[in-house]
Amino acid sequence: ELEKILESGPIPARKRTKSGKIVEKDLKDDIHGHEKVNFENNRIVLKVLLSAGSRGNLNPLFLINGLGEKIGWNIDPHNVNVLRIDLFSKAESGPLSLEETVSGVEAR
Repeated sequence: ELEKILESGPIPARKRTKSGKIVEKDLKDDIHGHEKVNFENNRIVLKVLLSAGSRGNLNPLFLINGLGEKIGWNIDPHNVNVLRIDLFSKAESGPLSLEETVSGVEAR
């Protein structure tokens, strides 16, 4: 079911802005890719590429809560582990890992 949600339709969530106003946001705007949802050792493993920067930022826990609301699951944030594997930079050809970005700078 999570796979279907990631591949179709919006994932709406309410977010409080710095000024305190509550706005509705589509979380899919900040999801730039995902791998197949896996089940390992009695856990759901979700690998996603999310916005993180000055122009857009999607906190992984905010995504988990949004997905939980959409499918009717009450997810305890204390039971969620987030592992950031890499940072990416946006390029015309697609996302570049931090390592690729630094290698490109050193080559100049």
